[in-house]
Amino acid sequence: MTSATRQTQNAREKETDTQLTADAVEDIVLKKPTSDNPNGDTVVLFSGDHDMCPLITKARNHGWNVEIWAYTDSVPEAIKTEAKQASGQTKVMIMPLEEHFNEFAFYDNKDFTKDIPEDRALLLT
Repeated sequence: MTSATRQTQNAREKETDTQLTADAVEDIVLKKPTSDNPNGDTVVLFSGDHDMCPLITKARNHGWNVEIWAYTDSVPEAIKTEAKQASGQTKVMIMPLEEHFNEFAFYDNKDFTKDIPEDRALLLT
């Protein structure tokens, strides 16, 4: 079993968010939306993290629609406000994961710890 402190996990999560944002901004700026799609091109994020706010703004400023797939309760007010205020050609849509949970996840074992390989277990302290 792997053990990690919360601080280590937070640092890795922040690093991942930063890399995701940097890569996405590069794509947004370099790959202009195409006129082939009448609804506009869309950036899809599977994160409702507050760190994504600048990315959402940058995408909209460059003519991209944004879909945010996240659990409704985890989406910060800043992103909800951005979605409400989206106007003109671009849209920001929040797609609630809880409405689709059964389509991508399942739970079939009452004692789930027996089936998790030890090298893939993670204990947060």
